[in-house]
Amino acid sequence: MTAPALLPLSGRRLPPLNLGASSFPHHRATLRLSEKFILLLILSAFITLCFGAFFFLPDSSKHKRFDLGLEDVLIPHVDTSKGGKNLGSFLIHGQGHDEHRHREEEERLRNKIRADHEKALEEAKEKLKKSRDEIQAEIQTEKSKVVQELKKKDSKPLPPVPLPNLIGINSGEPADPDIREKRNKIKEMMKHAWDNYRQYGWGHNELKPIARKGHSTNIFGNSQMGATIVDALDTLYIMGLHDEFREGQEWIDKNLDFSVNSEVSVFEVNIRFIGGLLAAYYLSGQEVFKIKAVQLAGKLLPAFSTPTGIPWAMVNLKSGVGRNWGWASAGSSILAEFGTLHMEFVHLSYLTGDPVYYNKVMHIRKLLQKMDRPNGLYPNYLNPRTGRWGQPLKLGPEAFKFDGGVEAVAVRQNEKYYILRPEVIETYWYMWRFTHDPKYRQWGWEATQAIDKYCRVSGGFSGVKDVYSSSPAYDDVQQSFFLAETLKYLYLLFSNDDLLPLDNWVFNTEAHPLPVLHLANTTLSGNPAYR
Repeated sequence: MTAPALLPLSGRRLPPLNLGASSFPHHRATLRLSEKFILLLILSAFITLCFGAFFFLPDSSKHKRFDLGLEDVLIPHVDTSKGGKNLGSFLIHGQGHDEHRHREEEERLRNKIRADHEKALEEAKEKLKKSRDEIQAEIQTEKSKVVQELKKKDSKPLPPVPLPNLIGINSGEPADPDIREKRNKIKEMMKHAWDNYRQYGWGHNELKPIARKGHSTNIFGNSQMGATIVDALDTLYIMGLHDEFREGQEWIDKNLDFSVNSEVSVFEVNIRFIGGLLAAYYLSGQEVFKIKAVQLAGKLLPAFSTPTGIPWAMVNLKSGVGRNWGWASAGSSILAEFGTLHMEFVHLSYLTGDPVYYNKVMHIRKLLQKMDRPNGLYPNYLNPRTGRWGQPLKLGPEAFKFDGGVEAVAVRQNEKYYILRPEVIETYWYMWRFTHDPKYRQWGWEATQAIDKYCRVSGGFSGVKDVYSSSPAYDDVQQSFFLAETLKYLYLLFSNDDLLPLDNWVFNTEAHPLPVLHLANTTLSGNPAYR
């Protein structure tokens, strides 16, 4: 059946709609979102018209089937002609009057549908008059409204909780001018890494500093969650880069959304995102970071829905479906991953007054304490379904060897890379705090110079593929942990001990500082005040 031509209010006949690619001579290659929006709008108007035409057809049986809820009222008829009551017969009450009302309702409905479809046609005509940029701007405005509405629904008020006594969240300025100069150099490196991410990878999880574009890996799923922004916040604050900190805060407030169909690593998202958000909240006192951390934690909780309570390694933030990495032994969870959720989840219970987070991680600890340990050691893998240890072959990894020289040497070609990791520098910092032996600052400065010389590129910092090559090839990835950990530990190494003193602060796996919680100021189950 040929579709009827659409009649505008002016009475002029519109030419038949041709929805093929030739109708858009300037955009034949692709059909962009704005054009799809216009087409859907026009088609919606067309469907409305066809639906309305149903009511103009002469077949009155169609009208009767669409009764608008105005059903005839049946009442029992009393037959008195034979002196009895016949309850089996009925009369239609007010049938003539109801039919008249029925026709009026149908006419009203016809007029409404006619007005609606004419309004839709007018709106479509107005849309077609606008430029692509205007239409895209309108679409973005509508999307922003939806996002804001979702934020309002997700932003449940949290109970007021007094912050712990926060000591040493800034300064740490060394008196020695040489040490101060070295610390300023590390701060400049942080600025270089951040500015280039800001310019070339903003909103993406990480940066490809040579290609100068965004980068991501499967640990973050398929969404742009701004991992570098969240991971770098506390480093920016500690270094006094407050303008940059506010840039990150603004992006998080307006754009960080966890209601996405994305499968993420529970471990990585916990240490980088929840840890980063909690640290930023404690350092700055800005409520948005606490709210976002709690929202994200709620998305991770379904990962604990296993027979043993040992969480899955991965979880879909939208559906809550969890699974483990395919390469992990016998479908197991990884000890190093589910064993490092405690700090963040305890702080979540402290800040919310909700013991669910505390209970989840304490259950893990109690379960591990009950289990047998082969040779007194915990294996790497634990099956979340059976509660049994996975397959540690009693063979250690052959990553490097000592051959009598001063340094260890990598054996395999695929183990010769450096991806801006912090672990050795982290060790230097802790050893400096414990001993104040100047050799640790010396080693840290050598590492700083090497990173600046071999990993710095015009677009940021990149890992290298072979540390034994005099002209190493780049891997073209600026990892988020380079800003969160490597540069932070270097900066702290050349700062006074009064900056984040270890009696008051503890660092999570991603180097995010969280205040030490004492029983007297917590809302955990053991706190008498909480009871």
